[in-house]
Amino acid sequence: MIGVLAPLVALALLSSPTPSGSSTAASALVDSCRAEFNNNDLKKALDDCNKAIALDPTSASVFALRGDVKDTMGDAHGALKDYDQAIKLNPNYEYGFATRCDTRRELNDFAGAAADCKHATQLDPTDGYAFDRFGRLDLDMDRYDAAVSHYTSAIKNDPARASAFAGRCQAYVELNKYDLAMDDCQKEIVTLPQILLDAANDR
Repeated sequence: MIGVLAPLVALALLSSPTPSGSSTAASALVDSCRAEFNNNDLKKALDDCNKAIALDPTSASVFALRGDVKDTMGDAHGALKDYDQAIKLNPNYEYGFATRCDTRRELNDFAGAAADCKHATQLDPTDGYAFDRFGRLDLDMDRYDAAVSHYTSAIKNDPARASAFAGRCQAYVELNKYDLAMDDCQKEIVTLPQILLDAANDR
């Protein structure tokens, strides 16, 4: 995702956009990338993210967005590099740590994932997404009591997070707490339509 522009000759400099023009163009490309990503048009999303970063290689959120695109495309290693760069640009970028946690989990780097998820929840103890990703990691590591705890925090912070109810349901099943599991799975069914409506309204 790191775009470093080569030195331009004088004539090219005269015809290049002003900083404000470049910033406006990069912002428009980011908006396009995000919309295309939400519509699952991943190739176009990646192309627009690449162009945005070439114009402005200083935005942590754009590197994270391109990481999300790459991860969805199955390029976990490429996504990891983008999340690394996002965190390098902004060491307090909670979303960068949460998403890198999930990608490291996919790559079976459980120790690195746990460190990232822990740091993300410390940076923002109110973010349901970070606790949700921590719970998903716990399930993969067979830490079911910890998964229940992290999913519970995710639900407390974001009561409409269907994935947290689904994850906690799974953890309760592994702990043989079937009544609690059934309750969570039913809540997932209730919350999922609202999530779909919210996603549609955001497009």
